[in-house]
Amino acid sequence: MPPGRKGLACLAAGLTSALLVALWAHPLVGSDAATAAQEEVRAVQLSCRDQHQLSALPKGQPFACGKRVPRLLRDGERGSQPAPVLWSFPGSGNSYVRVLVEQGSGYLTGSVYHKDEVMKKVFAGEEFCDDSVIAIKSHYKVPSRCKLVGVDDPKRPRKIAVVVRHPVTAIFAEYSRKVSKAQNRHIAGIERSEFNATHFREVSLQMADQWQQQMRWRYSNKAAIMHTERFEDITSPGKRVRALHRLLTFIGVCSNEPLAACAFEHSSHPALLRTKTASQVRIAEAVSPDLMQELWSRVESQATRWNYTARNWQVER
Repeated sequence: MPPGRKGLACLAAGLTSALLVALWAHPLVGSDAATAAQEEVRAVQLSCRDQHQLSALPKGQPFACGKRVPRLLRDGERGSQPAPVLWSFPGSGNSYVRVLVEQGSGYLTGSVYHKDEVMKKVFAGEEFCDDSVIAIKSHYKVPSRCKLVGVDDPKRPRKIAVVVRHPVTAIFAEYSRKVSKAQNRHIAGIERSEFNATHFREVSLQMADQWQQQMRWRYSNKAAIMHTERFEDITSPGKRVRALHRLLTFIGVCSNEPLAACAFEHSSHPALLRTKTASQVRIAEAVSPDLMQELWSRVESQATRWNYTARNWQVER
């Protein structure tokens, strides 16, 4: 795009976002409101077209915050860009972020994993790992069933949106999922009567090594275009809207902060709501000071990239 058009597109996007914020805070009434809303939709769609992004606003409809029913992308709707990967270490909140992305964009997310019956009930696009979805969930390296060219191929760079969480918190969340006997292990905790401190120590140290290796591998990958958001920012009341807006923009969705804010209002799902009972072990009980010291020694070099320390980890969701 020529510099002049690019500048006009950026200006249009900025003016549109400002108008949306104004409408959000001071809604108009009657026909004036409808006319202004339609003009705002057209302005956003023109701006998105100039920036070669998918519009998060329904065509021909004014902006109204409500629960969305996301859909698959139509053939050619994305253009030549491959679907980005939504990547994280297990236990980092990837599923919750997928709900936000779907509500914030209006498009379905997919996954490289397709045998989890719980996730199939939450995500209609769970079995898709192609360009028909807005982003594709993955942990570790991509399984062979999803040939995501561009993750490790410099000939066709693919965007990778990384969701990172404090490694100790992520490790405890993933350990809880692995050892849980509950039907929905994604939100289950560990009963104190079943918690084995020796086993947790052994497994958590292995996971710490895996976390370090995965992060080092991911950020040494020169064949992909990377963007990282902290799960702690995505769940922080004061930071979450901007964090989601950045993430949506990176994966190719032309959005704005009011749309991102709306996504949080409709992000709850029973299958993803983690609740703790008094009988379940807490992370502060599971991670003793000496275990924390050993865990931190294994992850520190990568964890400090995102301002994590050995002290700011006792946050559970």
